[in-house]
Amino acid sequence: MDDLYSRVAIEISSEEVMKGLLYHKSKQESEIESIKGKIHKYEQKRRAEEAWYQSLSPFKRFLQGVPQVITRRLNIW
Repeated sequence: MDDLYSRVAIEISSEEVMKGLLYHKSKQESEIESIKGKIHKYEQKRRAEEAWYQSLSPFKRFLQGVPQVITRRLNIW
């Protein structure tokens, strides 16, 4: 405890500081990689859905915008 200002003084070695910073850096890098993986997975899903949509006939593409209640009553699918 610092007698002059009555505050707690913490002494940490430079090795401990570096160890903590490297741990924090690696944790951030792993989070970034995780987010990149999620983005990649989302983009693959989006491309697959787009390819599926483009493979539909024009009539079915039109019906994609129609609420499902109507298409169920018409028994189109």
